[in-house]
Amino acid sequence: MGRLVRISIYALIILILYFWVTAIVRSYQNKSVEEENIQIADTLSLDSMSVDLTNIFADDTSALISDGDVVDGKIDYESLDKKVKEMEEKPVPAPSPKKESINTIGKSGHQQKPSVKPNETKLINASFRNGDGGQFKVMAGSYLLKDNASKMVKKLKSIGYKDAEIVVFNASGYHSVIACRHTSEGNARSAVAELKSKGIDSFIKN
Repeated sequence: MGRLVRISIYALIILILYFWVTAIVRSYQNKSVEEENIQIADTLSLDSMSVDLTNIFADDTSALISDGDVVDGKIDYESLDKKVKEMEEKPVPAPSPKKESINTIGKSGHQQKPSVKPNETKLINASFRNGDGGQFKVMAGSYLLKDNASKMVKKLKSIGYKDAEIVVFNASGYHSVIACRHTSEGNARSAVAELKSKGIDSFIKN
């Protein structure tokens, strides 16, 4: 029984190997057939092209003079003269004026460009920087040291707040900086908004 099992296993292995080898051989044969077909198609296309070229050259050379004609003296000089005259009488095609038209279009387009107006500088209404001595005070900080307050006043004057000043309120002990004074609360708010945009903390005090 053991021998029969082994023999059957060997037989199965041989069959599997046989089918595998036959499949490989068939695929190889199919590839070779396809390559042969491709080569045949290429040769046919090349042959057709060569035939066309030979026909073209045959047509062109039919009107030419052969060496035998020159030796035998069979040249028809009258026909040659006619051909030469025909060649001379053929009109030479004039060059197309495309480049000139392109250049003229480019020049005209360059000339027709609208003149660019210079950027008009918008004047900023900075009237709120100049105070009118009103009751709305724009405060720009309070400092324990007078030197720090003086630096802030100098900074405010450099950006347009010419009426900036230092004030010490009663019993505060701090040097408060006033950027400007306005009778209009709207002008005071405008000044506060500008100072905050420049990184200076400010508020309105009435």
